[in-house]
Amino acid sequence: MTVDKKVKSTIFLVDDDAEDRIFLREAFLAITEDLRIIEFSSGEEFLDFVPQLIPQLPPSLVVMDMNMPRMNGLETLISLKSIPTCGQLPVVIFSTASNQVHIQKTYAHGASVCLKKPCSFEEYLKIAGDLIVDFL
Repeated sequence: MTVDKKVKSTIFLVDDDAEDRIFLREAFLAITEDLRIIEFSSGEEFLDFVPQLIPQLPPSLVVMDMNMPRMNGLETLISLKSIPTCGQLPVVIFSTASNQVHIQKTYAHGASVCLKKPCSFEEYLKIAGDLIVDFL
């Protein structure tokens, strides 16, 4: 794996919906091309690669969907935060639901932000811009 010296930050996207990953990736890259974005289609896939990736490509931010099959975003978040090198890693959780109990649980387990999943590319652009300002 080669490392692009121009790239300033790495973002991990974790979402079972390929279209949502594309929208978010394109929104981030529309704002700045100085990003490395690594995508995962499930919480399990993400957690399988974290021990190998963190030393080589430490992420500046993880953006994760709450509603994924098998291992949801909360379960993935709990597992991620139990890894010593990942405890302080900023994690943004996207959810289509606005269940306050689930939202409070994500914050209790270390989520930095919990947001409603965008419905349009314009909303993705706004959120991507805000996340770049806040976390990168």
